[in-house]
Amino acid sequence: MNIAFFNWYAIDLLFSGIEKVSHRVATALEERGHHLCYVCVDSWGKTALQKNTFILPNASKIEAEENRIALRDFLRSHDVSVLVSHSAYSRRLAGMLREATYEAGAKLVQVLHTTPDSYHYRYWQCKVVNRAVRAFMNRKWGNSWSKIYSLSDAFVVLCQPSAEFITRIAHIQDPSKFAVIHNANTYLPTELAPAYDKEPIVLYVGRLVKGKGIEHIPTIWRQVSAQHPDWRLVVLGDGPYRATLEKAQLANCDILGTQEPKPYYERAAISILTSNAEGWSMVLTEAMQHGVVPVAFDSFLATGVVLDEGRAGVLVPPFDLNLFAQEVSSLIADSDRRTAMAEHARRYVQAFDIDHIIADWERLFERLS
Repeated sequence: MNIAFFNWYAIDLLFSGIEKVSHRVATALEERGHHLCYVCVDSWGKTALQKNTFILPNASKIEAEENRIALRDFLRSHDVSVLVSHSAYSRRLAGMLREATYEAGAKLVQVLHTTPDSYHYRYWQCKVVNRAVRAFMNRKWGNSWSKIYSLSDAFVVLCQPSAEFITRIAHIQDPSKFAVIHNANTYLPTELAPAYDKEPIVLYVGRLVKGKGIEHIPTIWRQVSAQHPDWRLVVLGDGPYRATLEKAQLANCDILGTQEPKPYYERAAISILTSNAEGWSMVLTEAMQHGVVPVAFDSFLATGVVLDEGRAGVLVPPFDLNLFAQEVSSLIADSDRRTAMAEHARRYVQAFDIDHIIADWERLFERLS
């Protein structure tokens, strides 16, 4: 099958986030004999682009007629059967994609890579304000997703709770267009060892930016370190909130910047995720693949799915910092529980291996054809 992938920014060799996920899926589809081409709005100065990459001519006005015509002609020239858009956020974009795919005789699949309730804890410290923001954003995004959904042949979400949430706030009467396809694991089974020798390390992997809950880490770690001074916190990542951690002068804490995380996953026993919201959080599944037990705030819709409802990791109500610290300390103190949970996590996370995820994609394409 001839398939086009649409990303706002061009995929290159230094991809991350949504680009990283879509590249992994595209590569696996090509390995199964499908033919891929790529469409983007902005190359963002990237030079090592994927082959068969087409950049829309008008980045400043996405719904422009020249974009529709150029995309239609590109899809026709590559005999594309399905366009997969990894940017299911803009009604104007969805409208242009719908017109172009219709004229080219192709199906349109929209993919939502984030949690649709990402704003639900934006003002969690003030319940009254947070409740008002939720109500407003539910109406705003409900209207947007209702339109985008109606313009799609299929709408892919990361977990069933996301489909149910959008169905409710967008007042969707027929949810049959939804398809639940999880993000594929980062590491192939062949890249993993049968077992790892763990060290007394608690690991954080991620960007040190707003929304990642970096400001929570000092409070949590001070409590944990006071009870378990023989354990270390290792932080991999960089960003403006690095200064927050450095200013805290935490004991037994190494802030190492951006590093390849695999060697640290192999050594760490516990990982922490303090984000206000995520889509799927690849750092959770990466940790699980290496027998690292995650502790995470239950702050986005996919956490229960990723962590097997608390059997493959610890879910903490958002944003109870004291309870989070207690859960980390409890895991440190109970090595038998930690080992059992790590073993279960390694088995459970195999359901997200790339072969299973690509099979889901192929079933969707077969359904559309």
